[in-house]
Amino acid sequence: TSEIQGIESMLVGVNQTATDEEVTIALNGLGVYATDSGRPLDDQNQPAEWAIAPASIIELEAGKSLTRVQGVSTIEPMQTHINFMKTESREATATPAVAVGIVEAEVSGVALSIEMAPMIAKVEEGEEDLLGKLDQFLFDLLTMWLPVHEGIQDTGVVASANFDDPMPKDTKAI
Repeated sequence: TSEIQGIESMLVGVNQTATDEEVTIALNGLGVYATDSGRPLDDQNQPAEWAIAPASIIELEAGKSLTRVQGVSTIEPMQTHINFMKTESREATATPAVAVGIVEAEVSGVALSIEMAPMIAKVEEGEEDLLGKLDQFLFDLLTMWLPVHEGIQDTGVVASANFDDPMPKDTKAI
């Protein structure tokens, strides 16, 4: 959790840039318009709402114009920014590329071990505490909950919980 909080501002930046990109795409599709004419008037000479739609006709005073504002022509800078933020977040947390699915065509087991080592070491730090809590939970379940609430006796004993090797498995090779 603290690691995620450390990069929270970068994650907020990615989210904000993606939102800005969506708005940009929508406005570019819908268009933004400008005029040097006043607001349209209804039959009683009262201000009315603009009605810009397919197959509609917009009437302006003589000499006035209505133009579409030229929008952003590419979202490439936003995509570059998002990718930069994601890469920096990954590097700040020592998350290897292979952990997020970026894998070279042929990665040896040794190379994979070297790349994953910092992340695995980080995870192992919390495993001992988690395993202790899991062992206690299972013990309480077998010696207290099941006999008292379920009426199940002689449930056996759990020696100890453990985690499997965290290295990804090459299922094709296996």
